[in-house]
Amino acid sequence: MGKSTKPGAYPANRWGLYDVHGNVSEWVRDWFGIYPKAKVVDPSGPKRGFCRVFRGGSYGDLPVSCRAAWRGTGTPDSHDCTVGARLALRPVD
Repeated sequence: MGKSTKPGAYPANRWGLYDVHGNVSEWVRDWFGIYPKAKVVDPSGPKRGFCRVFRGGSYGDLPVSCRAAWRGTGTPDSHDCTVGARLALRPVD
């Protein structure tokens, strides 16, 4: 814990993304909501809400929070140096 790292300081994951866990948390498109009781894969959350979700944990979080399953909430118009956004393009086949 303590500070972010230079982008690309660690190897990419199997999808070619760098610095996914532990550098800064990342905003995702989901609104926050309670997960369904039934087992689901990649739930997208409700269609509307009052808080957005960020994931991944940051350099300011405990290690237990530095994983994709961890969710934080907030509003993207707030400013915090431990939360950011990732722009990713899907390769064209």
